[in-house]
Amino acid sequence: SSQEIIGERITNYQTTIELDRTGQAAIQEEVTYDFKDQARTGITHTLTPSINLGGYFPAARGLTIQPILRNGETEPTRFLSTNRELLIRTGERNRPVTDKQTYRIPSLVTLFVERNGQKALVHFRITDDARVIPIDRAELTVHGPTAPLTANCYIGTKEGRQTYSCRTTRDGLTTRFSTIRWLDPGEYLFIELEEKALSCAEAYK
Repeated sequence: SSQEIIGERITNYQTTIELDRTGQAAIQEEVTYDFKDQARTGITHTLTPSINLGGYFPAARGLTIQPILRNGETEPTRFLSTNRELLIRTGERNRPVTDKQTYRIPSLVTLFVERNGQKALVHFRITDDARVIPIDRAELTVHGPTAPLTANCYIGTKEGRQTYSCRTTRDGLTTRFSTIRWLDPGEYLFIELEEKALSCAEAYK
């Protein structure tokens, strides 16, 4: 549906990415979804290999999905692949859920990066512009073996971007990006890291 689902919302969207020296990214997404009193099967979720190259092309391969949890318990999951995305659908029709549910979605990918001279740009897009409910708060934390040269973020839509609606903080090897307002349906958090190397794999040898 292209219409917002009245009353339902994501109250918290936390993503943690651990970059290692081989160019692999261990991703942990934790999404708290408030269904209110609406009985739902579960969620349909775009996996964060909406890690993009240059913001347009897939920048990940070797995707491994680990068991998805709901409130700490393994959740039945179905996968749907499109041309550029991998979606998951959780739950069972005969076991609907209501109220607040916290989903934990771990995955492992090998990164590609955009080459820019002796630097490398790594792009991440958190959430997707097809989402039809608001998000109260979104945060992305990246930890790597080296500190990025630059780190930027913005709130994006199909129509454009807003750089003033998110905050970037850096502490050694850890960079944190967070929204400073809610995300309306169709908005997403986009970040860009600039690394001092030709590629992740070359950078972290």
